[in-house]
Amino acid sequence: LPGTGGGWGTNAYRAGLALFPGGVITRLPVPYRGMNRPPLSSRPRIAAVMDRFIAERALVLRPESMDGLRGGLRRFGLWLDAERPHLQSLAQLTRADMVAFMQAVQQFRKVKHPDEPLSPAYRADIISTIAVFFRYAALFEWDDVPARPLITRADMPHRIQRVPRFIPAHQLDPVM
Repeated sequence: LPGTGGGWGTNAYRAGLALFPGGVITRLPVPYRGMNRPPLSSRPRIAAVMDRFIAERALVLRPESMDGLRGGLRRFGLWLDAERPHLQSLAQLTRADMVAFMQAVQQFRKVKHPDEPLSPAYRADIISTIAVFFRYAALFEWDDVPARPLITRADMPHRIQRVPRFIPAHQLDPVM
């Protein structure tokens, strides 16, 4: 069941708060903070660079934006683990590797619903996140990353152009 761990932790904390004043327990309970996030990569050098990027971006981005950033980096880390197991550093990546990643993104599936493909907008967000990550790391000359970005703005998938729905004049006039 989703949320079972959080519900259990919350209820255990509340029970402890009730038991402490009566002297049944001697120390105040520690609130449940949720499960630890999985690492962005299984390789320490790659995970260190990704964690540094997350820490720096967290200073200026909203928490909702951070979730998307982590999701994109985690998918990239999982892809590296599966498709490029010999790489120990991001500096070993080439343009061909990034093209292969962008092709793989087109085949990615939803985590909670593996039978459904990702939406075009989310696929574009993943590629955009990785492009920003490499551009940021190259700009500030970090170790263990390529000296220049491997993905450019020209590589970004085009956003879907929304076409306004036609409303006949006799229906539009009362609305306006």
